[in-house]
Amino acid sequence: SANTFAAAAFKLANPDASLASHFHIPAFIIHNLRSRTPGVFLIRRPEASIVSWTLYWEGRMKLEDSLDYYVDFHRSLRPYLARLFVVPFEQTTQRFGEVIRDFNSRFGTGYASLPPNATTRARCNTYVEDFIRSGDGSVNEFRVSRPSAKRDGLKPTLLAALRKSPRLSRKLKTAEAFYTLYTGTSKTAVNARENALNAPECWP
Repeated sequence: SANTFAAAAFKLANPDASLASHFHIPAFIIHNLRSRTPGVFLIRRPEASIVSWTLYWEGRMKLEDSLDYYVDFHRSLRPYLARLFVVPFEQTTQRFGEVIRDFNSRFGTGYASLPPNATTRARCNTYVEDFIRSGDGSVNEFRVSRPSAKRDGLKPTLLAALRKSPRLSRKLKTAEAFYTLYTGTSKTAVNARENALNAPECWP
């Protein structure tokens, strides 16, 4: 996930800094906003996020469960959108130095970042694997937050199921509307997306 990659990149560059991450619950984020604690709100495109989350739970969570949680999570935080420092998945995993630069600018902090090169990615992947490594030294390919050939082989089937179901497709439209709303910047764009999100066809 971008959460684990970001945590790895941040801690490797700022080993003495305190960090809280992987709290996928609105209450934690709302609490930090109210206490004025600086933070990064990471967001991923719905299809990729839903499939990834379903695989992570190794059959204990269905596609629809993951989709419902994506919608509920972002719906709960919608009133706080203007206060969130939103960063898309792709920017986090590919240009994390820009994220730290913009974060420092917004919150007046002075955190460091690693150079965007192969060495940095290798160090982050090692950190990520060690984070999930079992006592016997093995790494669960369903849960490790780096590219995985095993997961890649399973994703097409889940994506097809997500797109084929009329019920899931309707819910997916709602999830996509939230993603567009959260990643929009101009006031005109946000207003247009709010209107689209309130349209009856967006709700299952």
